[in-house]
Amino acid sequence: MASENLWGTIPTADDTESPSSILREQARILTEQTRNHLQGRVEIGRDVYGLMTELSIRAPYLSNYEIALVRAAHEAIMYPVELYNLLESPNEPMACKDANDFKRSLSQILQSSKVKGVISSLLAQSKEEESAVSI
Repeated sequence: MASENLWGTIPTADDTESPSSILREQARILTEQTRNHLQGRVEIGRDVYGLMTELSIRAPYLSNYEIALVRAAHEAIMYPVELYNLLESPNEPMACKDANDFKRSLSQILQSSKVKGVISSLLAQSKEEESAVSI
């Protein structure tokens, strides 16, 4: 008996950037810009509503201390996506209708004084520890 395709034509992936690919790119940039003193880290998980992607900063010289910055949550369809600022308002999502909206909102969070303060502090402590290790 021959198999019958009941799916019809299966669509191919479109060129829309996923929230996780955008967060991975920002993680890579942070790691490069800090010369690996701080590492951007992205984890993908799921909850009862769909997929969650979290961007964190890890400080290898500080016993791999890690702090989560943002979380993106969406159903199987990527957009709209809810973006959570985990440092300032973890229970108040920002609704982002598409990748450009997501990038705009993410940029506001990553350039906030709170995130800049975390990066500055972790970077200073990491450099101190690196110097102490090389003595």
